[in-house]
Amino acid sequence: MPDADAWRRWTAEVTTRLAPFLPTGDGEDDQGRPVLCWCGEPTAQLQCDPDTGRLYLTGVELSAWQGIDLPRQWDNPDRQPDPWPDAQLADLASRVRQALQMWEECLSYLCSSVNG
Repeated sequence: MPDADAWRRWTAEVTTRLAPFLPTGDGEDDQGRPVLCWCGEPTAQLQCDPDTGRLYLTGVELSAWQGIDLPRQWDNPDRQPDPWPDAQLADLASRVRQALQMWEECLSYLCSSVNG
C-alpha cells in the first residue's frame, strides 16, 4: 500500500500524463459546439486483511467519458443530413488507446513504488 505522499505524487503524475488524451469539457468541436465529457480523479480499491488488519491495494481506476454526436434521422428528405461521427470515433479510439498505454506505464510505476 503506498503511503499518502506516494499516492499524492502518483495521482498528480497520472493526471498530468493522461491530460492530453482525456478531454476536460473546456474545448469545442470543429463546428464550435462544446465537447461534452468528464474525467474523474484516480481512485484506490482497498481490502483489509481480517487477521492482521492491514490494508492492501487491490486496484486503481480512473473513470472518464465523452459524448459523441450521432446523426439524426430527419422526417424531411430534403433536409441536409447530419455528418457521420467517423472522425469523432476515430479520434476517440486513438486517444483511448494512447491513454491506456500511458495508464499501463503509470500502473507499473505505482507497483514498483509499492513493492520497492
